[in-house]
Order: sequence, then C-alpha cells, then structure tokens
Amino acid sequence: MVDGMTTRLQRAMEALQLLVEFDREGYFLAANGTFLELFGYRNDEVAGQHHRLLVDSQEASEPEYGAFWAELARGHSKSGRFRCLSKSGEEIWIDANYYSLLDDNGTVERIVMTAADVTEREKGARTAPRCLRLSIMRRPS
Repeated sequence: MVDGMTTRLQRAMEALQLLVEFDREGYFLAANGTFLELFGYRNDEVAGQHHRLLVDSQEASEPEYGAFWAELARGHSKSGRFRCLSKSGEEIWIDANYYSLLDDNGTVERIVMTAADVTEREKGARTAPRCLRLSIMRRPS
C-alpha cells in the first residue's frame, strides 16, 4: 500500500513540478517533461547544454551568475524567484530550489532544481499598480 502511494505521489509531483538535474558546473543531465514543455525544448536540445541556455546573455556574463554556480558546486543550496527565458525567448518566472546532492564522500555529485511556474502571478503583480491607477482615474464622480 505504501509503495503504491509513494509511486502515485511521485507521479503527481513530477506532473506539478519542474525537475532538472545538472552536473556540478551547471550542464543539463536530465529534465522532466513538465520543464521541457514549459520551456519549449526537447530533451535532446538541452542534454549537455549549460543552464545559461535559460537566461539572457547579459545575466550569464555577470559575476553573480558565476558565483551562484560556484556556491552550488561547494554544496550550498539556493532558493528564490528567477527570471528565465524559453526557447522562443518568452519570459518565464519560476520559484526554484537548487540543491547540491553529495556522494558517499561528501563531494557534490550533481545539482537538482525543483521549481514551480509563477509567470502569471509575477506578470499580475507587475501590472496591478497600473490597473489600480486606471480604475482610480476612471472612477465615476
């Protein structure tokens, strides 16, 4: 019974969460279908590519981006809201957690990212002040 429940839970999580595995340097090892569908890629298009595929070139060249991956490679975890770009260049916002997975010797073996798509929420938050101003301006007297 528990094994069946665990399998169903894993399938549900797989369908709801973006799941990606990277090597220590940030190169894609695996990505689930939910991630691939949202970002518009096929598995063979991301396999072996660096995470910078998901960010604009200016961000990828900033020292903070390199420091982010260096900290993950040292075993630190990172969480936050991140702006990414799909294959077509569309802006995608994710709430993501990056975890360093250690081998038996305590060395970082790979990085796992779990994330949720919050694009609509982020876009709504950025347009809310403008909508509020418009409704105040148009309020009947």
